[in-house]
Amino acid sequence: MNGLRRGVQHRTGGVLVGLALATSGLCAHADDPAQASAPEIVAARELFRQGTEDVDAGRYALGLEKFRRVAAVKETANVRYNIARCEESLNKTGAALANFEPAERAAAVDSKGDEVAKLAHDRAAALRPRVPRLELIAPPLAPGGLEVTLDGSRIALTTLGVPLPVDPGSHLIDATAPGYAAFHAAVALAESESKTVSIALARAAGATTVVPVAALPPPIPSDSSTARRTWSIVALATAGALAAGSVAFLLVHDGAVSSVKDDCPGGLCPVARRSDVESLQSRANTTEALSIGFVAAAAVTTGVGLYLALSTPSAPTAPSAILAPGAAGAPAGLSLLGRF
Repeated sequence: MNGLRRGVQHRTGGVLVGLALATSGLCAHADDPAQASAPEIVAARELFRQGTEDVDAGRYALGLEKFRRVAAVKETANVRYNIARCEESLNKTGAALANFEPAERAAAVDSKGDEVAKLAHDRAAALRPRVPRLELIAPPLAPGGLEVTLDGSRIALTTLGVPLPVDPGSHLIDATAPGYAAFHAAVALAESESKTVSIALARAAGATTVVPVAALPPPIPSDSSTARRTWSIVALATAGALAAGSVAFLLVHDGAVSSVKDDCPGGLCPVARRSDVESLQSRANTTEALSIGFVAAAAVTTGVGLYLALSTPSAPTAPSAILAPGAAGAPAGLSLLGRF
C-alpha cells in the first residue's frame, strides 16, 4: 500500500477506538496548487508519525505543532481531526470544535473516510454543549473603515451579532475606525458560558475641523428682497439635490446588503468570499451613513430656504448659508454654515 499508514488510538467515553491514519495523500502544498517536492512529502510523513507518537504519550502541545506543520503541506480530514484532537486535550474546545466539524465534512466525501467522519461527528456533538460562545455587537451606525479583532485576529464584520465558539478563558476585543477612539474590552468565559459584548465607539478628541467664517459669502443687504428670493431658490434647489443624492446612496446600500445576504446565507460566509463580503459590508455602512447625512442636510437646507422665502428683513444683514465639507461631527462629513 502506497504511503505510510499508522494505527492511532483515541479514547472516547472510556472506549478505546482504533484509527488508521494514512499520509499518502500528502502530495500538494496547501498554498500552492503545484505538486509538492519529494522532500516535503517525506518530511510531512515523518512529522505525522512523530505527531501520533506525541499524542500517544500525552504530549498534546508537541503533537499539535507537528500536525499543523503537516497541514501546511496538505490539509486532509485525518490531519485536521488530529489537530482538533490535540486542541480538545489542551482545553481549546472552541478551536477543537472549529476543526472537528470540517474534518467530518471532508471525511464524508472521502471513500475511505467513514471512520474519521464518525469519530469527528461524535466528538463535535460532545463538545458543542461545552464550548463557550461570545457574541460581539456592532455599533448602531457602524462607521466606515471599522475593524474588529478577537485575540489579535481580525474577524469578518458579517460575524458581528453571531455567537462565536471560543476557548474557555480570557479574550481581548479591539475595534478601530478612522476618526474614532479605539475600543478595548476583555472578557472571561467559563465552559458552556455565553456572553455578549457591545462595541461602543466615541469620536476621537480633535476629530472635528472648523471651517473659517471668512468662507461664508458676503452678507446680503436687508433691503434686497430679490436677493433673498434668489438665495431661497438656491437653498431649496440644493435641498432637492441632497434628497436625490440620499436616495442614490440608499439604493447602493440596499444593493450591497442584498449581495452580502446572497453570499452569506444564514449569516455564514465562505472563507474564500470573506474579503469580498467585508468590502460589501464596508460599502453598505458608508453609503448608509451618506444617505442619512444627505437627508439631514436636505432637511436643514429646506428650512433655510423656507425661512428666506417667508421671513421679512429684521437686521442689517440677511441670512446666508452654504454646505461645507470637513466637519467630522456632521453626517457624511457635511456642515451647514450660515449667518442670520
